[in-house]
Amino acid sequence: MVGRKGHWFLFIFLSLSFLIPSRLRAQAVEAYQSTKSFVSVRVLAVPETVRIGEQFELHLFFHPGEGIHVNANPPVELKLLTPGVSVKRLSNKGKDTMTYIPLDKPVRFRTKLPHSMHGTVSLKGAVRYFVCSDAEGWCTRVKEPFEVTIFVR
Repeated sequence: MVGRKGHWFLFIFLSLSFLIPSRLRAQAVEAYQSTKSFVSVRVLAVPETVRIGEQFELHLFFHPGEGIHVNANPPVELKLLTPGVSVKRLSNKGKDTMTYIPLDKPVRFRTKLPHSMHGTVSLKGAVRYFVCSDAEGWCTRVKEPFEVTIFVR
């Protein structure tokens, strides 16, 4: 009987998920949340839906663990593996004086897709950043893959 209850819960959950408006469901697939142990990185496409040829931004949010920080220098890098997509980092005010990446603001990259891309587009890439431990005194460069979805109409 326990197995049947689990099946019913899954059936009801999946049935109700189709009643949620598609705009709300889209938010769940557009973001990427890492599982690295030192730093959690979240990548969002902003806005989630664009017109063909329209620019959008990728926002990177860093959430380091206790005693860990992400350095502002060397700068965070984002590389997309999807062919034909252009990416440019947007400057942060005071970037020359920043030591650490601010946790309350995203690192932003302006992005543009080629005109041939439309519908649901999956962007795969990698984020590179420099992370340090305050207590243990070590630093290392981290390269982390990600995937984010954007809707092009």
